[in-house]
Amino acid sequence: MIAGRFAVGSHISDRIAPTMSRASKHLRTINSIVIAGAIGLLVMSLWPGFADGWIVCLAIPAIGLLGMVWLAVLIAWLVYKEERGPRSLLKISIAPIVVCLTFASLLFYIPRRIGFAFFRHCFARSLSTSVTVNEGDHDDGIAVNKWFGIYHVDRCAVEPDGGVFFRTGTSQLLDVDSYGFAYRPNPTHGPFGTRRYKIHPLGGDWYWFEVVWHF
Repeated sequence: MIAGRFAVGSHISDRIAPTMSRASKHLRTINSIVIAGAIGLLVMSLWPGFADGWIVCLAIPAIGLLGMVWLAVLIAWLVYKEERGPRSLLKISIAPIVVCLTFASLLFYIPRRIGFAFFRHCFARSLSTSVTVNEGDHDDGIAVNKWFGIYHVDRCAVEPDGGVFFRTGTSQLLDVDSYGFAYRPNPTHGPFGTRRYKIHPLGGDWYWFEVVWHF
């Protein structure tokens, strides 16, 4: 009788072991992908516009797919894992913690704030050399094509009300979208267009701006 029970228990353990091995392997893969993706998004978010648009459209379904796989692994872990210590809890918690921290960092532009703070003096030195455009004239200012630290400024303009704009990036899907940094910008319009024009604070009188033409 005892031998029979031992045989059944051994048989169950033999079946559980491969399942747990696969679950641990999947968990390591998920954690690695999530960490790599988070680092990539945080680095790209240093530049206005780089972590927006189609990248976000691709990232959201990818995160959802990884979330479903992670949930399946979590269920397998809870069902089959016999020992649940701090180390096991840490492995399970890595992916959701990294996702939440990355989301918060992107939501409050933390990498962009840090990156811009390092090179703000480069922009400040150029405030007096920017070109002034007439009110209502959105001709994209003048060509600059200079590096301000890690940021390449292709065009620069000053509006009549004193706002200085440094465009550091564009994207061309349905039309030309513009992104960059601005000093004391007008909250309603800028030299690179007005459709879906937005400014976001970075600290003091500095902001980053986006002009998105597509829907």
